[in-house]
Amino acid sequence: MKIPLVSYLIINLFFIASANGQQPFSSVKDPEITDFATVVQFLSSPDLEGRMTGAKGNQIAASYIASMMQQMKLSPLNPSDNAKPDITGYFQQYDLIQITHEGTKLIFK
Repeated sequence: MKIPLVSYLIINLFFIASANGQQPFSSVKDPEITDFATVVQFLSSPDLEGRMTGAKGNQIAASYIASMMQQMKLSPLNPSDNAKPDITGYFQQYDLIQITHEGTKLIFK
């Protein structure tokens, strides 16, 4: 069975048109140190007191990161989602288990 030349040209034009109709892929700018310097300086500053879990510095760091997520227009989890009651906005509540070792020594000779 022969395909007429006109049909062949129409099919090829369809594929060419669809290829040209696509948006070109836009490249993303390579990250630079200056993009992160301010954030890293703030999160590592002595004002945050080491950011230990449950400490004031940790709460400040978490709020700072949440505000950055909001500025980037990242969607927080819907607080009305009954399936995940421990998650509100950008934060998730969880329990921590603390394990301490008493009476142990490590000696280097």
